[in-house]
Amino acid sequence: MKAKQEKPKLCMVTGCQRTIRSRGLCDLHYTYLALKVKRGKYTWDQLVESGVCLASARINAGQNGVGMATFLKEKGLE
Repeated sequence: MKAKQEKPKLCMVTGCQRTIRSRGLCDLHYTYLALKVKRGKYTWDQLVESGVCLASARINAGQNGVGMATFLKEKGLE
């Protein structure tokens, strides 16, 4: 018997029916916001706090800018 596939999650922008790329957004909406962040209009933290997107799922993208080396040291791995 073939396993039932989960339906891909959709972009969190109201009315958008595209599948997510990152931070709960589709490729189009993620790219749009990434450009705004790159140009200094917003920060990812501001967008997350206002509910526009989700926090990054990357382990080294912590609120305090803690990198992977620091994370590993905290866990006693370095």
